[in-house]
Amino acid sequence: MILDTDIDMDVDDVGALALCHSLVNRGEMELLGVICDSASSSAPACVHVINASRGRPDIPVGSIYSASLAKRLDYETLRQVIPQRGNDFYNQAIAQMNPEAAAQPVWNSTKLYRKLLSEAEDQSVVICSIGFLTALSDLLVSAPDEWSELDGRSLVERKVKKLLTMAEAYPTNGYEVCNWVIDLEAATHVLKEWPTELVISPLGINVWTGGTLSDVCPENDPVRRAYEIYKRGPNLPQQSWDLISVYYCVRGCDDLFREHAEGHCYLNPLNGHYQWGEANHHVKEHILLEQITEDCRVEDRIEGLLKPNAVQRELSVEIC
Repeated sequence: MILDTDIDMDVDDVGALALCHSLVNRGEMELLGVICDSASSSAPACVHVINASRGRPDIPVGSIYSASLAKRLDYETLRQVIPQRGNDFYNQAIAQMNPEAAAQPVWNSTKLYRKLLSEAEDQSVVICSIGFLTALSDLLVSAPDEWSELDGRSLVERKVKKLLTMAEAYPTNGYEVCNWVIDLEAATHVLKEWPTELVISPLGINVWTGGTLSDVCPENDPVRRAYEIYKRGPNLPQQSWDLISVYYCVRGCDDLFREHAEGHCYLNPLNGHYQWGEANHHVKEHILLEQITEDCRVEDRIEGLLKPNAVQRELSVEIC
């Protein structure tokens, strides 16, 4: 799996990365790389520190960051909402916890995507996108290079089994409020042109996780500290959009979710309005992820995997 994250504006991205490491510990997935799909210059350093804390300092990290992109997306204006809703930024503080890890090299996102995909078996890679779709849009239009003679779309078609994009795009229509709307041009492009299976997950607003991290993680654990900084206190859970996305990408529906063929999600690049409608020979069908069980069961399943060394299979019966 490749994790594509906008780690910066919410802390569930940190939880999602921690969940990846726990699932790697259990032999359920391989984390090929992490793409920082965020206009935050400190995001890659934060990811490097978390990866090192979980014993995997060599996982490659890519980034879309540039000053011009941050300006185009008006990113600093977007970030102002964080303190307004009672949260704090954590990327720089986490990076300072391990300067050596934070200083590890950062790839250009397109180059890293092309390298990782070119080295993978055909139809084997799942991409879990829990942030903007900027890097994926760039990948689709990328040219052949030293990693592959295929253009971006052809490389994706050959190597990628599935893309999940986390976005609050519930049927039948509405306005997406975060991941797509921040870069509407990129999101519209990916939704329309992605050549393999595409799953949309709007789930997580009522599922709260991370509330045990201050108890189960050491005081100097970067995942614990990120939650404590963002939430301004210990053992305060956060909504779980991104953790649900990772869980599904690795374990599938399990007994928590189901896939629903909802048609194609059409996105207006001018205002962020989406409309679910029929697919046709011009656009592929999208899959909508739905939750089929109580929120507390999803919370219990995920929370048990957030310990730094979670390797034992959780109980099959959760207590709600």
